[in-house]
Amino acid sequence: VTAAAPVQTSAVSSLTYHPADSSVVETSWVNNKLVFRNKPFEEVAMEMSRWYDVDFEFRDNDLMKKRFTGTFATESIYEALTSLSYSYNFTFTYNKVRKVFIIDK
Repeated sequence: VTAAAPVQTSAVSSLTYHPADSSVVETSWVNNKLVFRNKPFEEVAMEMSRWYDVDFEFRDNDLMKKRFTGTFATESIYEALTSLSYSYNFTFTYNKVRKVFIIDK
């Protein structure tokens, strides 16, 4: 009886590299980086929600569809949102009672 040759498989089919610093988007959290490439604001907000432990509420549905690319490491939530607001003109406020960032035009 002859044993079959081992089959090599990979759990990672493709990785996305961030061109600015060559970081791997899918594993950037290991290096304490929040990295996103061409993602809709709605998805970016979900990642930021986990990263910064905050909630978001959009008052404008069109803003949810705007796409962003970026890397955050040591920035505060205020610095990150301010940076994003330079790409698409939006405002944000923090509601302390509800503990939520409100995103609007």
